[in-house]
Amino acid sequence: MLETLLVKPLFNTFLFLYAHIPGHDFGIVVILFTLLVRVLLWPLFSKSIRSQLVMSKLQPEIEAVQKKYKDDKQTQVAELMKLYKQNKFNPFSGVISLFIQLPILLAVYKVFQLFSVSFGHLVYPWIPVSPNMNHTFLGMFDLLQPFFLATVCASLLQFVQVFFSLKSIPQTKTQDATVRASRLTAYLSPVLTFVIFRSFPSVLSLYWSVSSIVSVAQQWYIQKQLKHNA
Repeated sequence: MLETLLVKPLFNTFLFLYAHIPGHDFGIVVILFTLLVRVLLWPLFSKSIRSQLVMSKLQPEIEAVQKKYKDDKQTQVAELMKLYKQNKFNPFSGVISLFIQLPILLAVYKVFQLFSVSFGHLVYPWIPVSPNMNHTFLGMFDLLQPFFLATVCASLLQFVQVFFSLKSIPQTKTQDATVRASRLTAYLSPVLTFVIFRSFPSVLSLYWSVSSIVSVAQQWYIQKQLKHNA
């Protein structure tokens, strides 16, 4: 089902771009393909980012409620739900949108995997396929092979994305262990990115790098919108 609904259409979209982009540079096509995927996912990413920013704005009030009713969990939950309703905030909206994104991200991963195997059965009849597809980026390195510098770049840009994301969340003295742990986990994500991607084809590192740049741009834009509408 994933192959029919997502992998096949995305894969053929990639082949279409490769066939019609001047120069047929695999890396340039990966960048354009990544931008296209992010445009398609814009509503979901927007909802996730908005949810995170609103949550960060409400954090001081949330902590005040938690402290005031720390011995009465039932009242605490009721007061928190009242606070969310007053601010038209659904605490589960960001999580739901992330779960919807997961199949699409998995499909993108499978798209890049297909270039290492026989993929003729997945190509639409009207999509031209080059018999000598060049998998290099600007003629410098093969994107179907691991490349150390590409992995480092993906990790650094992941750190920039995390830093920019956490910068919008106010730090308070009353932050509990869960919040501090989530911050630590976020800052460890660039390290995990390096560990995971270092043995994978560098096409994934390029995709992740472009996605991180777009994420920062999207968050900056949404943050600016929220401030303007405040």
